Amino acid sequence: PLIGLASLIFMVYHKKNVSLYFLFGGSFLGFALIILILQQMGLVANSNFSKYFFYYALALESLFFTLGILDQLKNLNHYNQLFFDLAVTDPLTGLNNRHYLEIHKHTLLSFAERYQEPFALLILDIDHFKYVNDTYGHDFGDEILKTLASILKKRLRKSDMLMRWGGEEFLIILPKSSLSQATEVADIIREEVSKSSFDKIDHLTISVGVAQWQEGESFEDTFGRADLAMYASKDHGRNKVSANFNPLNSSAIWKSIYRSGHEEIDAEHEALYNALQNLTSHTGKTTFKQALKDIIDMTRDHFRSEESFLKKSDYEELKNHAGIHQALLKKAYKVYDTYETGQENDEEKIIFVIKTLIMGHLVSEDLNFYDSLEKN
Repeated sequence: PLIGLASLIFMVYHKKNVSLYFLFGGSFLGFALIILILQQMGLVANSNFSKYFFYYALALESLFFTLGILDQLKNLNHYNQLFFDLAVTDPLTGLNNRHYLEIHKHTLLSFAERYQEPFALLILDIDHFKYVNDTYGHDFGDEILKTLASILKKRLRKSDMLMRWGGEEFLIILPKSSLSQATEVADIIREEVSKSSFDKIDHLTISVGVAQWQEGESFEDTFGRADLAMYASKDHGRNKVSANFNPLNSSAIWKSIYRSGHEEIDAEHEALYNALQNLTSHTGKTTFKQALKDIIDMTRDHFRSEESFLKKSDYEELKNHAGIHQALLKKAYKVYDTYETGQENDEEKIIFVIKTLIMGHLVSEDLNFYDSLEKN
């Protein structure tokens, strides 16, 4: 027993490999069996020590095996945590990645629903990052990503969630934050990035989209609005922050401020609005697909007539407005293609994206030319 105890102390003190626990345990048991056999053969004299030695050895063997198993479990937990960290961490920036979000988004949504504590999403995308990579190389591009990650970490609270979403995109979740608060944070980050110095390039800019979770929304819905807002920042010249509210909840949306005063434009706007609202009534893939195509074609025709009216009214931003139209139509037809080819079969998601694309444009970007129409 004293030898066993001394061996145990030695292994613990020197942090020996776990296999030694099993080696010592097995050795004691094997030695005890030899003594027992020799005793039965009469080669070892009977004594109190030899009589109970087998039981001492058996107890020590059990102790060492138990310690070995506990040490194995400790190592297993360590490696499980290590593998988990590797799975949810972006190796380049050290930030969490999208797998981390998949694990935590349901908890985040449940908390928001239970306590009526909305959260906000920020999607950040580096402007002209492909040019940076093509001009200065991917190694320099990687340094840009690491530097930006460091800037973002310094500007956020401990409760905020920061992730590298992929490529040059980053995702920030701000718990207990309103749309205005999140927009303010986004603008502070955007300004700091634009003022930061980066080796080899004069400055760097980011485009940011912001959305606040609204009761009844899925996480994907909120994310979709933030993503669309980020693309709106790109479309409007980059180095901007766009906040994407949900324009789809008001059934009286065309009864007040969203009328331009131009009879034909307003009639087309309202026809589009009604068609979008009725999109959910179409069931069956063939019928839904045709209704989706009709709405996008209707939007295309409306854009053409709207541009014609704006040309007659000498709208100064006509070229830019027409460019936004083309970009929007390109996205809308891409959404249609994903449904037609079966890449996306979730009709509710398709409806949400199309509504947000078209309605979001009608009740935000179109407001810019109302004054021009009134003057003419």
